[in-house]
Amino acid sequence: MRLSFIHHSWLFALALTAASCTPEIIGAKKAKSSSPTLTITTDTPCTPGTLSYPSATLALTKNLSISAQSPSVSGMTVTSFTVSPALPAGLSLDSATGIITGTPTVVQPSTLYTLTAHSAQECNADATVSLAVLGTSAANSNLVADSTSILADGISVAQITITLLDANGIPVANEPVTL
Repeated sequence: MRLSFIHHSWLFALALTAASCTPEIIGAKKAKSSSPTLTITTDTPCTPGTLSYPSATLALTKNLSISAQSPSVSGMTVTSFTVSPALPAGLSLDSATGIITGTPTVVQPSTLYTLTAHSAQECNADATVSLAVLGTSAANSNLVADSTSILADGISVAQITITLLDANGIPVANEPVTL
């Protein structure tokens, strides 16, 4: 909250924040009038929205273009998007739309990325995405699994979907898979 008042021909401006109950003088100058006045202005409250992406885990393939990953934002007006750390070479984040696109050009183990939607009121919303870039497609990868992890071409991935195919390449339903 901001408070301004005139006292003995001086205009004082004070600010009160939620973090401190002590007013802070943010300005004082000679007033144009010596008439006593009091003005109170409240700041717009910050209500963070929500940010999410279609998948919280992405296993991409080196040199294979990805389908655009568009964010879903609610409860806020976004002014820009950022990501930390930087996305792998070949991938980019559109800072205006938050859409991730591109073709990854380097193999990379599973890494957590924090994507942030920023608003003019400095109310930010974050989403975390785990992203791995495999050297070959998962269908052609050398898979190794134990009770705690799955490796595809030596890179840790969070999840692999296995589809059994018959001799004609048609998925076989309800067949057990043992790893």
